Amino acid sequence: MNNFEWLEKAKNRINTLPVGTTFEVKELFDSIEWGELSAKERQSFGRYFSSNYNDGQINNICRVDDGRRGPNKYIKE
Repeated sequence: MNNFEWLEKAKNRINTLPVGTTFEVKELFDSIEWGELSAKERQSFGRYFSSNYNDGQINNICRVDDGRRGPNKYIKE
């Protein structure tokens, strides 16, 4: 798995989402494609995505703080 390639796929998918759409990272990928990754790979990519968001590499989204634990949720701006 190449995190950079997956991040580019995620960015492309985000660009196609309507403004105001709330999503988790896994929803940016086909369920079969996402399911083929191991749990460790999915978790690693989630951290990589979040890190890139924190560094300002993904501009058109905002993290949603719903006060719960688990996967981060984002909203397309």
